[in-house]
This record gives sequence, C-alpha cells and structure tokens, in this order.
Amino acid sequence: MPTPPVGFEFHSKFSQVNEQYGQICKAIRKKLTEYPEVDTWYLKLLMVLATEILSNCRELSKAHTEDTISRGAWATRNLLELQVWGRYVLRSMEDARRFYEDAICDVDTLLKSFEKSSGLAADDAKQAIQRSREMLNPDTWDLLEQVTQEDTYLSVAKIAQDLGDGAGFGVLNRFLSKLVHPTSFYLQSRLNKYTTENWFAALFDVAAGLMDAALPTLLAKLRELTETS
Repeated sequence: MPTPPVGFEFHSKFSQVNEQYGQICKAIRKKLTEYPEVDTWYLKLLMVLATEILSNCRELSKAHTEDTISRGAWATRNLLELQVWGRYVLRSMEDARRFYEDAICDVDTLLKSFEKSSGLAADDAKQAIQRSREMLNPDTWDLLEQVTQEDTYLSVAKIAQDLGDGAGFGVLNRFLSKLVHPTSFYLQSRLNKYTTENWFAALFDVAAGLMDAALPTLLAKLRELTETS
C-alpha cells in the first residue's frame, strides 16, 4: 500500500469542515436577511473565529506548497491560539462577551504603551494616538458589559491554563516559536529538504489536532444559532 502524502489527514479534515462551513454561511446570510434586527455580535464572533481557523489552515497548506517552514509555523501557531479562544467563547456567554469586549482592552493597552514613549513618537503617530483615544470616550466604556477601564487584555496562555491545557499550550508554543523565528535551529533545518518535509509532517499533524479542538463545536453552535429564530 502506498504511503499517504504529507498532510493527507489534515487536508481530508479541512475539506470536510470547509464544506460544512460554506453551507452554514449560506444559512447565516439567509437568517440575517430575514431577521435584520437581531443582535448579532455573538453570531459574528463565532463566525470570525471559524473563518480565521479555516484561513490559517489554508495558509499552512500554501506554506507547504511554497516550502516555507516559518510561514507554516506561524499559521499553526495562530491555530494554537484560535482553538483556545474558540473553546473559551463557547464555555459561556459571559466569556464570549468578555472576549468580544477585549478588543477595547487591546487598543487601550496599546495606546497607554505609546503614551509612555510619546517622546519617541512622530507627530503623525501622536495624532493617530489622539484619534484612537477619542474612540475610547466615557460613553464607549459605559456600553461595555464585562470590561472596565482597569482591565487589561486577556492572556491566551492564562486562558489555556484555565481551560486545563496550560502545559500543552506552553510546549506547543515554544516548539512553534523555534520554527517561526529565524533561530539557528530553523535556519539549519532549511539546509535539508528531508528535514523540511518532516517538519511539515509535524505541523500538519499538530494542525489537524488543533482543528478538532474547537472547530467542530464552533460549527455545531453556528448551525444551532441559524436554526433558532
């Protein structure tokens, strides 16, 4: 029996879930047309997570075609974080809302770091900071349900630990970092085509497991939301 090509299991899983998601998206578009007044923040949050997971799966496949390990490792590392966020937002509506509002924390934390080094910022950068700061006016904060001005952005590593997978997340994150960055380990791996294929085989195996960790449940929840009025 011939040996399956590198990434065979990964590509088989991806084809199945990608087709399922396409069908779900059609149902979602129909629902939004029929019920335009529905508050869709939760639906859209799950959609963007599913879309990003599938997008990074495509990125990994393209990286293999172009023989770029670092690109494939970046995609796999993104999948590692995305499956944590997917499991987190599916845990409860409160967690989903906290992640949804975390975008404000991301921006606010970034602006605060810019403000600390404002002497190094160019005038146009300062103007950009000011415009962004105006977006975070008191009215914006008053609309938030889970986040206050004292909160900082969520740590994906801490969330992974809270979900019971802190050790596994840390090991995979360190492994993928060695391939993402131009380390001596990564650069010398590029010298051997056989080694490169072995790394891609490992990335595909990891990515297949990461897909299974959150995507099927995300798709099931999206399907459920489209079937309820």
